Amino acid sequence: MPIFLIIFLVVILLGVGYTVYKKLAEKSDRKHYLGKLAYFFEGEMQSIPDNDHSKRVAFQYEGYECSFEDIEVPGLQKGAPLNIAYLKVKAKSNLSVIFSERARTQIRSNAQSLEQVALSRWGDTRAAVELPKSLEDFHLYTNDPERATKFINNPRIIKIIEDYKNRDSRGHPLISLQVSDGAVVLEFHAPGGGLRPSILELQSNVTALEDYLRELISVAEFLQTLTGEKSP
Repeated sequence: MPIFLIIFLVVILLGVGYTVYKKLAEKSDRKHYLGKLAYFFEGEMQSIPDNDHSKRVAFQYEGYECSFEDIEVPGLQKGAPLNIAYLKVKAKSNLSVIFSERARTQIRSNAQSLEQVALSRWGDTRAAVELPKSLEDFHLYTNDPERATKFINNPRIIKIIEDYKNRDSRGHPLISLQVSDGAVVLEFHAPGGGLRPSILELQSNVTALEDYLRELISVAEFLQTLTGEKSP
């Protein structure tokens, strides 16, 4: 067998071996950090229905029901899934405040889906709430324009929302923070895209989640003032 063919086959085998090793290492690291997170917050690891490769850690923090969901989603490359995560803090509220990119000639499929869901639930509320100039790239959908206006006009809330503004690799604006049926939801993005916050931060230090929890709880507390309910 020619020497160059032998070298070629060796390179191919090494490449396949490295890919398999990397996938096994990533799964091990993921299981390890979720286990540490469940231990640190004295939570319960749960499976997520209809998603065998995703996990949820449910726990209580400062009297609030919280959860951290690590979700496996299809990647751009076949056979290379990505992991994103959602930190959720449930307030005693039913308010929803969903941000979506202002319509362009071409709309991303996930942004379009988000708009379609909001429109089907609450109708077109885009003109019902005036957004500050710092959020002029977005539309806001809500189930209660009056409460959403009070929510969005609070300087502390606006500052928190602005901290989670991003632009993806194609220049599309997005906000990592949403409110869905009274749950304050923060998305942790897959590594490598430059989006904030990144799931990578938590994989290396699960205690960093506490800072995000405190911030989300401050949002939850304000949500509850809009419903006349006290914090737990």
